[in-house]
Amino acid sequence: MKLYAAFNERDEADFVVNRIREWVDRGGARREVAVLYRSNAQSRRLRRSVPERPHALSRLWGLRFFERAEIKDALAYLRLVASRADDTSFERVVNLPTRGIGAKTLDTLRDMARAGGTSLWMAAGMAVQSGLAQRAALALQSFLQLIERLGREVAGLELHEQVDHVIQMSGLIEHFKKERGERGEGRVRTCWSW
Repeated sequence: MKLYAAFNERDEADFVVNRIREWVDRGGARREVAVLYRSNAQSRRLRRSVPERPHALSRLWGLRFFERAEIKDALAYLRLVASRADDTSFERVVNLPTRGIGAKTLDTLRDMARAGGTSLWMAAGMAVQSGLAQRAALALQSFLQLIERLGREVAGLELHEQVDHVIQMSGLIEHFKKERGERGEGRVRTCWSW
């Protein structure tokens, strides 16, 4: 990994393009190159800086990378591991892959969180201790333990290592592998591409 502080967006795009050219000159395949950027403004500059193969890049801009369901799922896991108070991420992944936590249990957690002025994570911990049906309580407890374990396991790792670990150990990869055909294969490839 290399850190580069660019002077402006053109300098940044030129740096990226030159790194790609170096990769190709050393025998790397263009299809193995991916560029992640913060905003569409950066993509416009990058497109202008890649004159020799703009059509190869154009297919990447069809569906925005971070709008893909599998990327949102992975990011939700990462956010929840980083911050247990992230209710949006909690709701997105609490039952992904399916673990037997249904709509009724989630309604109960929302009610408890609202009543207690707390996060869904805290409400889930309280719910496990007090009165949920045994099956729901066990499923919820298993999820809470998974997130806690992931938090311990990624502590101190580089960001890319955290991403790889969470995607693999959360069960997302296995979940996507179960989808039939190209859709499942595409989701697995997308998860591993970043």
